[in-house]
Amino acid sequence: MSEKKSFASKTDQIKKIAEHWRVILEKEHEKLDIQFKWFPQAACSAASTILFWALRHEGFDARIVTVCSESRYFSHAWVIVEDLHIDITGDQFSASDPLYPPPVYVSTQLPEWSRGLPPKPYSEDDNADANIRDNYNQLIEKYGRIKFYHPVVE
Repeated sequence: MSEKKSFASKTDQIKKIAEHWRVILEKEHEKLDIQFKWFPQAACSAASTILFWALRHEGFDARIVTVCSESRYFSHAWVIVEDLHIDITGDQFSASDPLYPPPVYVSTQLPEWSRGLPPKPYSEDDNADANIRDNYNQLIEKYGRIKFYHPVVE
């Protein structure tokens, strides 16, 4: 019983962290690097990197995963922590799509909008763009490390 409570607590914490960073990126994306210009569209890799660092700083063993079709026509990135998939840009896909995802997705289920492609982990920290790291540091400086986890106040 306590194991299930522990899992729910971890899931709730991760979801609050993801929701918090989604709100920040929605507010700040136009002031950040070009990779965030159309957030959430075309920003999955950059946003996943920000979320990866935020989760790591809170002690979670986060990884970034990507999917890419053979034609490279479709690709997407999100974060995983153990068996949880965390996606803060899945809603970039068309609202006419029957699989239209929510702005923040946290689930043990592989996101349906991954189109059944197998997720592949990559070395996020080694490949991270220096501009994204600078953006993350600026956002931490502006908003601070969250004292478990309150909504962003304007």
